[in-house]
Amino acid sequence: MNDSQAPASGAKFYGFSRLSTRYALHLTLFLFLLAVYLLTFTPRVNSSDGLAMFATAESLVRRGALDVEQIRWMDLQQGTYGLDGLLYSRKGVGVPLGMLPLVALGLAVPAFGPVSAGLLFNAIVTALTGVLLLVYVELLGFARRTGLLAALIFGLSTLAWPYAKSLFSDPFSGLLLLAAALALLKFRHTAHLRWAFLAGLLLGWNVATRYAEALFLPVFGLLLLYYGFTIYDLRFTTNPSQFKIHNSKFTIAILAFAAPILLTGLALMAFNLSRYGNPFNTGYLPTETFSAIWLDGIVGQLASPGRGLFLFSPVFLLSLWGFFPFLRRRPAEALLAAGIILIHLLLYGKWFMWHGGYAWGPRFLIPTLPFWALLLAPIVKKATQANTQHATRFTLYVLRFALPALVALGVLIQLPLLLVDFGDYMGWLLDTGLPLFDRQTFFNPAYSPFAAVWPFISMRNLDLAWAWHGQINGALLAALLANVVVCGAALWQAARQNRAPLAVPALLTSLAAAVLLLGHAHRLPPEPLQLAVAELNRGVTPADAVITNGPQLTPLFAERYRGRAPVLGLNAGGFPLPGDTARRLAQITTAHRQVWLLPNAIPAAESAIEQTLLREMARVRDQDFQGQRLLLFVQPPDFADAAPSGALFEQAIQLQSIAAPEQASPGTALAVELVWQAGAPVNEDLHVFIHLLNAQGQLVAQADGQPAQWQRPTSTWTPGETIVDRYGLWIPPDAAPGPARLRIGLYRPQTGERLHLPSGDDAVEHSLRIQ
Repeated sequence: MNDSQAPASGAKFYGFSRLSTRYALHLTLFLFLLAVYLLTFTPRVNSSDGLAMFATAESLVRRGALDVEQIRWMDLQQGTYGLDGLLYSRKGVGVPLGMLPLVALGLAVPAFGPVSAGLLFNAIVTALTGVLLLVYVELLGFARRTGLLAALIFGLSTLAWPYAKSLFSDPFSGLLLLAAALALLKFRHTAHLRWAFLAGLLLGWNVATRYAEALFLPVFGLLLLYYGFTIYDLRFTTNPSQFKIHNSKFTIAILAFAAPILLTGLALMAFNLSRYGNPFNTGYLPTETFSAIWLDGIVGQLASPGRGLFLFSPVFLLSLWGFFPFLRRRPAEALLAAGIILIHLLLYGKWFMWHGGYAWGPRFLIPTLPFWALLLAPIVKKATQANTQHATRFTLYVLRFALPALVALGVLIQLPLLLVDFGDYMGWLLDTGLPLFDRQTFFNPAYSPFAAVWPFISMRNLDLAWAWHGQINGALLAALLANVVVCGAALWQAARQNRAPLAVPALLTSLAAAVLLLGHAHRLPPEPLQLAVAELNRGVTPADAVITNGPQLTPLFAERYRGRAPVLGLNAGGFPLPGDTARRLAQITTAHRQVWLLPNAIPAAESAIEQTLLREMARVRDQDFQGQRLLLFVQPPDFADAAPSGALFEQAIQLQSIAAPEQASPGTALAVELVWQAGAPVNEDLHVFIHLLNAQGQLVAQADGQPAQWQRPTSTWTPGETIVDRYGLWIPPDAAPGPARLRIGLYRPQTGERLHLPSGDDAVEHSLRIQ
C-alpha cells in the first residue's frame, strides 16, 4: 500500500478508533466480564421466576400477548388468573421488556433459540453493571484504577457472578438503580434535563421490574432535590405557608424526573386493570405477606450460614469500613448507597420468604451488590496508593493482606456455586426430611451450602453449557477460554495504556464465542424432541394451538419451537381432568381449528388430554419420533353442511352422510365426518378408508382405521344405531391446487378386500377443491 492510500484506509476506522480510545477501558471491561460469564453460561432456566419472566417475553415476541399460558401447569406458583381466564405472571414486566431483543434474536436466527438467547440477559446486565460502577466511581472523583478494581471485585468476587447465569430479576434491578444514580450525578455535573428524565425513566422501569422498588422513589427524589440546591440559585418565600421554589429550571427538572415515573405507574395500573379488573391488584396472593420474624430476616440475609451475604461475598465486610471515609468525601452518594442497602435489608427481612427461595445466598440483596462495591472505593484507593506514610500498622495490614485475601476467598466461594445448580443442593435439603425452607436450613451450619455442595460436583452434574450432562465440547471450551484470554489482554492493555488496539479482536472473539455458545445450546434438547418440534414447525400456523403436557418439556420445547401459534402448557395425567383444565381444553378445541399435541409418556388410552381431544376433534396425524409423539387434531366440519349419501355397502352398512369442506389448503388438515348406520348385525371388524385424489387420480392423502378413532369396531354396532365417525387428512404443503375428490369405503383388513355398493363400485366419492 502506498502513502496516498494510507489515510483513506485509516479514515475507514477513524471513528471507531477515536471511540475505542475514549471508552477503551469501559468497552474492554464489559467484554472481559462478559467473556467470563459466557464461560460459565448454563442452558438451563434454573428458577420458576426466570421461567415465568421468559414466558412473558416469549408471548410478547411470538404473539404480542402478555399471558403465560405455556406454563399454565405452574398454576398459582408464579401466576394469577386474569378476568379472561388466562394465566399472567406475577413478576413485573421490566425484565421481559429488557429480554425482548434477545428472545427476538433467538427466534430470528435459525441456529439459535429464544431460551438460550434469553439466558444471556443477566450476563450482559451484570457486565454492564460493572462498567457503570467504573464510570460512577470515576465521576465521584476516584482514580480510574480504583473504579476498575471495584468493578472487577463486584463482577468476580461476589454473588454477582453466579447470578449472571440466572434469570432472576434482581441483577437487573441493581443495574437500574445504579444507572439512575449515575444519571442523577450526570445531571448534577451538567444540569442537562435529559439526565433527570433518564433517571426517572430508569426508576420507573425498576418499579415495573419489582413493584416494591417504588420505595426507592423518595430516596432518589431527595437526592434530586439535594443536587438541585447545588446547581440552581433557589429562592424561597419567608412565609412557610407559601413555600415555593421560584427557579423555573429546577421545576422543569423535577417534572422531567417525575414524568416517566408517573407514566410508568399509570401504565402498570392500566395493565392491572385489564388483567384483574383492579388497577392496584398486582396478582400477588393474600398468603404472600410481610410476616417473617424481622430479626431472622435481617440476620439471615447478612450472616446466616445458609444465606448470609458476608459469607457468600466476604469482601463486603470491608465495605462497612469504607462507608465512613466515603461519607466524609461524598456524603450524598454514601447516604444513597446506605439507604438502598438498608431499605432492601429491612423490607425483605420482613418478607415471608426473606431467604429468596430456591437460590444461592440472599437473593433479595443482589440489587444492592453494586452499592456494596461502591463503598469499597476508599479501601481500594488506599490499598493501591504508593504513599502509605500516614497509614497505621493495622491499616497497612488490612491494605496489604485483608483486601486481596478476601477478594481471592470470594472468587473461590463463587466457583462451586457456578459449577452446580442450586436445585441439587435444595433437593438434598429436602432429602434430610426437614420441611421446605425450615429455619434450621438457614441457621444451622450443618446445612450450609459451603459444605453440602461439594459432593454434587461431578462431570455429570456440571451446570455448564460446554460440559452438559458430562459431555465436554472441547472446541467450544477452547473458544470460550480463548475469548477470556483475548478480552483479558485487551482490558490489561486499556488499563495500562488508555487505548485499546485489541478492542476489535476482543469484540470479534466475543461475537464468535457467543455464536458458538448459542448454537451449541440450541442443539442440547433431546433428539426425539428436536425431530418432533421440527415437524411441528413445518406444519403449524399462527391460527393453530399447541399443547405440551409435561413441565420438563416447557423450556426445551420453547428452545426449538419457531411458530407463532399459542402454546398451552399442561401437566395432566389420567381421568378425571381438573375442572379448570377441562374448561381450558374446551376453549382451545372451540377457538382453534387445528390443535397440535406433544404428549408425555402416559399411554394414549390413559391420557385424559389425548382422549378428550379424540372425543372432541378428529385426529389427523400421530407420529412417533424415537419415543416422542406428535399429534394433530382438527375440528370436525360443520354438520349442517353434510351431504346426504345413502350408499349401502353389501346390504348391511349405510353411509348416511358425508361432511367435508368444499375447499382445502395445502399444508393444513382436512376434516371429514361420516355418519354410518348398520341395517343388520355385522360379525366382523371392518376398516374405513378415505383417499384424497387429485384431478389426475393420484393419491394426495389418506386415512384408514376402525370407526370413531378405533373406539367403535363394526362388530359392536347394533341394527339401527347411528355412528358418528371423524377423520383428518393431512394435505402436504406441495399438493397441487385444483379439483380433487374423496373416495370413501370399507374393507376387510385381513385380506384388503373392499365392500361393494349395489352399483358394483367399491367407494363413494365426494368432490372438493384444493387451493
